[in-house]
Amino acid sequence: MFWRRKDSSSEPDHTADPRLQFLTDGTSKCACCGRLNASLLSLAAVGPSFLGPVTEYSENSSLLLDDDDILTEDFCRHGPHRFIRSTIEFPIQGSDEVFLFGCWGSLSQTNFDRYVELFDERRTYEMGSADSWLCNAIPATEDKHALCRMEFQEHAQRPKLFVTDEEHPLFTIQKLGLDVDTLLDWLESYGHRPFERNKLH
Repeated sequence: MFWRRKDSSSEPDHTADPRLQFLTDGTSKCACCGRLNASLLSLAAVGPSFLGPVTEYSENSSLLLDDDDILTEDFCRHGPHRFIRSTIEFPIQGSDEVFLFGCWGSLSQTNFDRYVELFDERRTYEMGSADSWLCNAIPATEDKHALCRMEFQEHAQRPKLFVTDEEHPLFTIQKLGLDVDTLLDWLESYGHRPFERNKLH
């Protein structure tokens, strides 16, 4: 359900924590799937969590053909609910790295329609910001969606989500940073084990 979203062209930030260095050195591979560990710092969900497993997308152009439920690479319509592909970032403590998660955020019908209208013209940044719910589980074991502020970006970049519910655990993590132990817990919840924990401390 999760794949790498993009490659990072920046050099790894070598820190005092050998586990983080092992994650970002660009050569070490995940012990369970064989992917480069550095790629695990950028994961993405194929759709909102409630959809379950997804095997294929419809074309974006199909969105305007009728009012049926639909999932494309950028949009999701499910009954009265509307979602768009977004990102949420968590700084990693002790480094310049971030854990980037390609996620889905909800929008009101009005904001969704406006986003679709501006999407092909790459003018979605004109929307500024909007209320949204994070509609994926972070980590995979979390069952409480987070209330967020969605900020629309220039240059056709995905909107970014910022948790606004101060009672939600992700609010503090996004503000203060993600420690390495929690990062490893999150990766394991998505089926990745970069290394045996008792080998690096």
